[in-house]
Amino acid sequence: MDVKMGFIKEEPEDTSDPEPCGVKDEEPQELRGLTEVKEESQVPNKVQDNCYFQTLKTEENSQPANLPQKGHVKNRARKKPLTCTHCGKNFSHKGKLNIHMRSHTGEKPFVCPQCGKRFIHRGHLNEHLRIHTGEKPYTCTHCGKSFTHKTSLTWHMRTHAKESPLTCCQCGKGFKQQEKLACHMRTHAKNNPFTCPQCGKSFVHKGHLNDHLRVHSGEKPFTCHLCGKSYRVKGYFNIHMRSHTGEKPFVCPQCGKRFIHRGHLNEHLRIHTGEKPYTCTHCGRSFTHKTSLTCHMRTHAKESPLTCCQCGKGFKQQEKLECHMRTHTKNNPLTCPQCGKSFVHKGHLNDHLRVHSGEKPFTCHLCGKSYRVKGYFKVHLRIHSGEKPYACDQCGKRFIHKGHLTEHSRVHSGEKPFGCTPCGKCFAHKGSLRLHIKKYHTEDERCLERHARSLKTCPRCGKGYKHKGHLMNHIKTHTRNTLT
Repeated sequence: MDVKMGFIKEEPEDTSDPEPCGVKDEEPQELRGLTEVKEESQVPNKVQDNCYFQTLKTEENSQPANLPQKGHVKNRARKKPLTCTHCGKNFSHKGKLNIHMRSHTGEKPFVCPQCGKRFIHRGHLNEHLRIHTGEKPYTCTHCGKSFTHKTSLTWHMRTHAKESPLTCCQCGKGFKQQEKLACHMRTHAKNNPFTCPQCGKSFVHKGHLNDHLRVHSGEKPFTCHLCGKSYRVKGYFNIHMRSHTGEKPFVCPQCGKRFIHRGHLNEHLRIHTGEKPYTCTHCGRSFTHKTSLTCHMRTHAKESPLTCCQCGKGFKQQEKLECHMRTHTKNNPLTCPQCGKSFVHKGHLNDHLRVHSGEKPFTCHLCGKSYRVKGYFKVHLRIHSGEKPYACDQCGKRFIHKGHLTEHSRVHSGEKPFGCTPCGKCFAHKGSLRLHIKKYHTEDERCLERHARSLKTCPRCGKGYKHKGHLMNHIKTHTRNTLT
């Protein structure tokens, strides 16, 4: 008995809990009864063996540390949510509510030090700064492409997995992003919730509205640091940057040709499929590109909205008017590096270069005939298809080539623009004039003189050529002979 009492007296000295009373005072109200019952049950057992007492003491030390924690969780669960007084939205944290309130007050405390653009959230500023620094910390492990935002990498990874987890329930189209599916669903509902306050135009997506607002404000926030060109839309800016980097991320699966823009790839694929989705409602003619249909529709309306200020000639396309204006200024900026012949249009120079290289890239898959010029190739294909897109508006006769229609129209108008110089006889076709001269005026001195004046003469051997390019090629033969 003495031993046991001695053991009990030494108990306070062995106690290692620094705050036993403080923990008990902090117990919740609903747990105090349970604690008192446990203390009553422990009084008669204080004289038990040492091993049992140490176990009981361990339970007492661990229980107050756990029980208040459970009570704390319950108190947090019973807390009332924080509600926005403007829109009624609930938040669990005061910090999130404060950030949300900035959307109502318009406060943007975080400012970009380089361009002055302001942001509601610090994270948005950090992402924006990567535009100026060019930092792209998120890299695809498959193709090595880098991204500014982590979400952009996540979406990109789905292109490798060919994953479209989100599907439209009405048309079955697949999407990789929830927000893009939501925008697509508005096209079915014809719901354009975002309206321009200046012109009233409505948009499906808020980003499209923001891009549109810059049309009114004239703002072009995306500037190329290499050439200084600015853009209103970030997508156009990204495409422009590829012209400097040479990046062509869109590849044709059939021929391997690469493109800067996805739209250019889609248009190119129609060459392989033969698809012509744009059809004229007047004549039924179909086109691969929408712009081609737009230009074609002007032929029915006889519309030529672009007029040359010097001669009054009308054009349906801006680029054709620009090429025509060079004929007045006699400005041929594009020169062949082999023969020196100059051209108004870059496409004409490319066609001419194939004369020197012998390349004929346009091959008919039906008969195997090849062409240097794409226009001649298209005319040839009409022979197989039977297509005659050019119709006479007076008699309805149709033609494969536009030039044939022009010549035919002179039958109705009586126009004869080609006149014979020796005898004055006029012809509707240039070929008819040539036959006439060959038959009746071959020995005529005036005709021969006129023919001689039109020739370009070699200064070394005196040989004459009708075309300057042929003369230049001939002169090179003398140069080669001299070198050898």
